[in-house]
Amino acid sequence: MLGLTLVLLESRVMIHTRHGVRTPLKPMPFMRDPQYNSPMICKQLKYDFQNNKSKQISHRQLKLNFDVKNAVTGSCYAGQLTDFGFEQHVKLSDEWNRLYEFSYVNLRSTRYQRVRISLLGQLDHIYSSTSAPQPVSVGSAGFESLYLQDCSYDKQFQAFVIKNLDYHLIELQDLRVRTNTPDFEWMDYADNFAPYKQQNVALPLPITQSDVDLTFKINTLFWRNLYKNQNEQFRKYYLKMTIGTHVTEVLQFLCNPDSAFQINSGHDMTIQPLESILIVDGEFENGQVGFASFLNIEVESNYVKILFRGSDQEEGKYVNQRACGKIQCTVEEVEVLLKEYAIGFEERDRMCKTEFKE
Repeated sequence: MLGLTLVLLESRVMIHTRHGVRTPLKPMPFMRDPQYNSPMICKQLKYDFQNNKSKQISHRQLKLNFDVKNAVTGSCYAGQLTDFGFEQHVKLSDEWNRLYEFSYVNLRSTRYQRVRISLLGQLDHIYSSTSAPQPVSVGSAGFESLYLQDCSYDKQFQAFVIKNLDYHLIELQDLRVRTNTPDFEWMDYADNFAPYKQQNVALPLPITQSDVDLTFKINTLFWRNLYKNQNEQFRKYYLKMTIGTHVTEVLQFLCNPDSAFQINSGHDMTIQPLESILIVDGEFENGQVGFASFLNIEVESNYVKILFRGSDQEEGKYVNQRACGKIQCTVEEVEVLLKEYAIGFEERDRMCKTEFKE
């Protein structure tokens, strides 16, 4: 990991965040019409990381060096961070300033623009416009620990979970017809509705409130069955496969007293499995973590606490941990738990190639 330096009120902190509100990954046809995209504003987010030139964010001249070249054009293409999403992470920057005292920070990000620009927002109130360019470690293909991709077992297991939610097929077929989306699943609709919901903007017709309520109800069940499956064997295998390589990095952080502060800018698929591994079931019941959610692992002396927020519509709070059943556990207790899930990249590849069997 590369990084900046920080000294904190807490001895050491490892932050994990989900990017801010973005446009849908698979937009519904009628939502591509400009008249429906008024809340999807992305024009402000023109930032060339490679050349360290801020084209529009004139009041935010923080210079970041990323080791992946990919300049933002400013158009609202699928999956792009919105202005609202950027501001969510500027608010997180205020939160980190309130909670922690910085001198050096290690920065991690996945390669996705929405994730890297979210990281930029988080640093907005931490570093001044005169700060030197800050290095950010971005995982290369096949060695990204914060986000699992191109995994056969993952696709098979998700298909299995979706199949078990088919008891709402009549409603699903009706929604498909009304919106001309014959290949959509409930999760695709949730992905389209979520940006509107989190920005508190009404969805356009032909979407009804009943559509929204049922969609999020089923989406919650989908995410619970992915990461908190009642079959303990399914659950543990899936968690190890999706986040086990990063769990290895968390263990290294816990064991290294010289590590000070780390920000890992990631996805729901970064925070969700960590939440399922580290936090007692029942603390978070919403299924999928929201945009700008976070999970902070704080180490003070020989003790660990976890500050968690499931969405930007709630406050972060300290939660009971699976390692000991309490808010504060020893480092040793947390290490024992994490070692059950820690794997390397070769083992992850092997697990992904395994055929899922019901």
